[in-house]
Amino acid sequence: MKPKDIQRDQWPAFFDSFTREHTGWTITLEIIGTEIGAQIQDRELVFEGIVTEGKEIMIMAGERLDGHITHRIAQPMQVSFDEDEESASAGIMIKAADAITTLLKLRAPTFLEVVQGNRALAAKF
Repeated sequence: MKPKDIQRDQWPAFFDSFTREHTGWTITLEIIGTEIGAQIQDRELVFEGIVTEGKEIMIMAGERLDGHITHRIAQPMQVSFDEDEESASAGIMIKAADAITTLLKLRAPTFLEVVQGNRALAAKF
């Protein structure tokens, strides 16, 4: 499938819908820039949400049940979305004014990941 550009005025609604549909999926965050090359920022985190706030986009993900990370993208210029229903994966590409591109890659959790997460949650109670 070809990536679809999301218009700036649609970002809040798109991110809200995307968050509702993909919360709990496993993510990898990759950063790409001419000076830094391609780098994995974070991997195997649990997606919690993506929002716009002021002139930033924030991606939130959980490392474990008791903590999370927030990845901030200053001055985003372009947002593109791609989804592959057959492989249960999705991706968002965000290009910023500083020429840094952030790739948010998601995959649906496997049955085993869901069971392990439920066991860890039950152990807290």
